[in-house]
Amino acid sequence: DYIQARNGAICEGTPVLEIKVGPNPEVICQKGSQVFDKVIWTGPMQALPLLIKDTDTNLARISNTFHYMGVTCLVLVMKRKQGDIYWLNNIDPAISFGVVIEHTNLVPSEDYGGKHVLYVANYHSAESILSQLSDKEVLDFHFSSLQKVFPDFKEKDIDQARVFRDTHSCPVYDLYYSKRMPCYEGWSPNLDICGMTQVYPEDRNMNNCVRNAYNYLNQ
Repeated sequence: DYIQARNGAICEGTPVLEIKVGPNPEVICQKGSQVFDKVIWTGPMQALPLLIKDTDTNLARISNTFHYMGVTCLVLVMKRKQGDIYWLNNIDPAISFGVVIEHTNLVPSEDYGGKHVLYVANYHSAESILSQLSDKEVLDFHFSSLQKVFPDFKEKDIDQARVFRDTHSCPVYDLYYSKRMPCYEGWSPNLDICGMTQVYPEDRNMNNCVRNAYNYLNQ
């Protein structure tokens, strides 16, 4: 609403096919193209050279030095509450997931029609078996672990189960990352970068991403 009230436009369901860099960069989408004063790239670094068809090899080389963890998140809509904990991290290898979050222990279940929402998530490499499993197989993969954490967990209480995945969920801060963290400007004329690769040394989360955007705007 804030953006649209100031004559901005949000184009949903409009994948970008190409970015033509220059004094006035052009963004080409499935539904047409638009010329801008400036383009700010917020996505994974590796995807940028794929969209800039005539990019120099230096940008492609630099972009490919950044590595990401993927994520698989099983979202369960439950008929009843499962426990009293909102957020539980796990490092026990006997448990199949890294974190389980009962969202409706923070936000009232009344906001979800009386249902209870559970997130079961893993951060993993692209080679993880979780990347290959169907939605039903992901639920089966976690089922016994869910029963260990919630002893009264039952399949009959599951109203909906959906799986969401992302191959570039969070950047990996490896050795000497601080020396090669991407700068905001200087990549190409009127093409800037502002994304999760710049929240170092903090973790990827909403607060740090907002702070990164604020730092970009006020540099």
